[in-house]
Amino acid sequence: FEMVTHAAAAAVKATKNGRIGVIGTAATVESGSHKREILRLKPDAEVTACSCSLFVPLVEVGWYAADDIVVKETVKRYLKPIIEADCDTLILGCTHYPVLTGAVSSVLGDGVTLINPGVAVADAVSDFLALNALNTENGSAGNHEFYVTDKPYKFKSLAAVLLGEDINEDKVKQVELDSL
Repeated sequence: FEMVTHAAAAAVKATKNGRIGVIGTAATVESGSHKREILRLKPDAEVTACSCSLFVPLVEVGWYAADDIVVKETVKRYLKPIIEADCDTLILGCTHYPVLTGAVSSVLGDGVTLINPGVAVADAVSDFLALNALNTENGSAGNHEFYVTDKPYKFKSLAAVLLGEDINEDKVKQVELDSL
């Protein structure tokens, strides 16, 4: 299971006018992977992709409130091409971006469906587990372990924002990329 395929499928399913926006980091947008997958699923779609380089730093310093003037103006500036293209669906193509959902929604309005790739993948995994009778029977939430390349304390504070829960630092392990 990976993000692009499921996010694109959710966007294609959600769009009513065939105009789909994608926002992400420069590397994500330049890869063109979302656009290719959207066009594979819906060849007549119009895809507008924008790099939103300041979104990650905003989230990481805790600036994501929809009513914060810095956040709102930054979001408005980056989403101008999405608004001008009249996109009715927007893929939030970076793990940090769903934290800005309130600000993005306030700029774009209620007529734009926001696609959170994490939710799209979670839905696909849930469907797969149910289809293959692999769901847990005991109601257990399972074990969580997190492997990060940055300092565990940094992940712990960001995880509270991204995951909506406090993470026990014992569950966070720092690894080197070349060890994976």
